[in-house]
Amino acid sequence: SLSCPLPNGIRSLTLEYNEFTMIWDIILLRQLESLEVLHLKGNKISSIDKEGYQLSSFHAFGTKLRYVDLSYNAIASWSFIDDLPQVFPGLEELRLSHNPIYSSNGSSKQNESIEEGYMLTLARLKILKSLNFSKITAADRSNAEMFYLSRIAKAMAEVPESEEHIVTSQHKRFDELSKQYGAPT
Repeated sequence: SLSCPLPNGIRSLTLEYNEFTMIWDIILLRQLESLEVLHLKGNKISSIDKEGYQLSSFHAFGTKLRYVDLSYNAIASWSFIDDLPQVFPGLEELRLSHNPIYSSNGSSKQNESIEEGYMLTLARLKILKSLNFSKITAADRSNAEMFYLSRIAKAMAEVPESEEHIVTSQHKRFDELSKQYGAPT
């Protein structure tokens, strides 16, 4: 746990292989205005805060924090990914590999699931310039965003028309991407 004030001026901090289960466990770090790189690999992080938190009241980390390593954690929710820009407003580079969100039930589809997870993460986080050590090109972003829209369209097709708004409300970038690429049919 983190309980004492840390000296300001820290630019890079490694807190790998601890027992942190949520971002709130390290909230003390947001006072480090100079922090640019944060390594949280190998923890047990699966949420931003306790269940039922109000993200609108969450005080974000500084805008200088541009790289966060969340690989080898327990992230299994797309809502966690959707909330990252509010928690880390300066985030440009993210490592998210080896989390349950990228796994599949059948081992034969593991690579396909990893690729889909990569594309969905990229599409949900428009602020990223690098994901899992891969530089994001304009073509990568465009392909990922159109793939994401097709996934939303598929989910909309599986519910009655009167419930489509429930599906679209679960995707923070739906309206923005629909304006950019056209609403999915």
